[in-house]
Amino acid sequence: MDTTASCKRCGNVIQEKPYPAWCDQCHYPGIKDEYQEMRDLIEEGYSYADAAVRSGYRGAEEFCGDA
Repeated sequence: MDTTASCKRCGNVIQEKPYPAWCDQCHYPGIKDEYQEMRDLIEEGYSYADAAVRSGYRGAEEFCGDA
């Protein structure tokens, strides 16, 4: 059985094994810490978009359309 995983940031299919959490295009140093900070902010009650921007995991332009 051949399984695949999806990138936590962009959703692209990852086929390399073992499956990393992020694809090569999305991975950068510090992404794990930013992702965890985002998850912590969500637990505190922030929306996904607000937590993602506050933590640095995503840019505001990714939620606001064309800047």
